Amino acid sequence: MTAKATDAKKPREKSARKGVALSELASDEQMSPKTLIDIIRQGVDYSLVERLRSDLSLSTGEIGELIDITPRTLSRRKKEGRLAKDESERTVRIGRLWEKAVDVFDGDEDRARKWFKSPAFSLGDKTPLEFADTEPGAQEVFNLLGRIEHGLGA
Repeated sequence: MTAKATDAKKPREKSARKGVALSELASDEQMSPKTLIDIIRQGVDYSLVERLRSDLSLSTGEIGELIDITPRTLSRRKKEGRLAKDESERTVRIGRLWEKAVDVFDGDEDRARKWFKSPAFSLGDKTPLEFADTEPGAQEVFNLLGRIEHGLGA
């Protein structure tokens, strides 16, 4: 790695400790499994929940349900500023799907948001958001995005 690449990575690693959107933590090339595991183990900053809630146009209750956090716990996490490891993992999972969808739809967040909330035949007529509430479901949503990206149909 060049000195320039190393310098570019340092601020992102520092940001990971503070907690921000996934794309601000590290680029896809830098988001190695180890980096992602470290971020999750530290617990992501609550701001990622708020960012996803806003990006996906969800209510606080809906984002809590999506990442399986009760309203009371979500309120406590907001005050604490950080999620627990399991909550972080679920939040990162949704964040990664959101970023992939925005990428597949050429940066058009409105199209990505609409797609996430629209039933998909290949997901048993469930929305991608409904389907992504488990790791296997999220993987299938990711696979579906890959098929859309490569023009193989949904």
